[in-house]
Amino acid sequence: MARKIDDFLAWVGPKKGTFGNVMNFVGGREYVVALDLSETNPRSEEFKTPKGLYYYIQECMDLSSTFVGIGGYLERRNLYREKPLFNPQKDPLDERCIHLGVDIWTREGRSVRTPLRAKVHSLGYHEENGNYGGVIILEHRPFNCPKFYTLYGHLSKASVEALEVGQMIDRSTIIGTLGSKEENGGWRPHLHFQIIMDLQGHQGDYPGVCSPRELAEMKANCPNPNLILDSPLL
Repeated sequence: MARKIDDFLAWVGPKKGTFGNVMNFVGGREYVVALDLSETNPRSEEFKTPKGLYYYIQECMDLSSTFVGIGGYLERRNLYREKPLFNPQKDPLDERCIHLGVDIWTREGRSVRTPLRAKVHSLGYHEENGNYGGVIILEHRPFNCPKFYTLYGHLSKASVEALEVGQMIDRSTIIGTLGSKEENGGWRPHLHFQIIMDLQGHQGDYPGVCSPRELAEMKANCPNPNLILDSPLL
């Protein structure tokens, strides 16, 4: 795995800033505000309820006159704590609270695109409270780079139904749209974007949050999504 991630980083580094936009406005600072959803935020207790999280994100957008919020890679969050999905054993070391992707919070129905040529690896739809809702996983095999994957979570159910496993997709093609709260696990509409080197047998799913016990391994397998997103706020 170490050689694979080193080869990936050597490939992606010089290409940073050349990928297609996953969402059209991500590259522009003027339309995006950085969000702090970490447990160290003095207002983090508000994030434990859907309403509190919604109001905080909306307030940040309103104060900065933007319509998109972004952030989250390796952010340790307490907002999963009330959801059984993330800590069924109630063990602090096994509590899944460290975010492995970047979230782009905006409006339901916004288009999501692939930043480079890809093949549809797998599709999933996970309705459980706190889960992804619609998920698309793309496989990328660029020249002179090890195979890697990108995951797009919290999409509409229709997005998943519109694609087929094995389908080839060109760079900057729309692959889906953001799902509503009712179909994306109960969250305010947003995209969870994640880079994954090894899916470890997963199909249509992969953990987007890990526990402290898993962090070293998962960080090595899920490099910083901003290597592709190239947002100046991250």
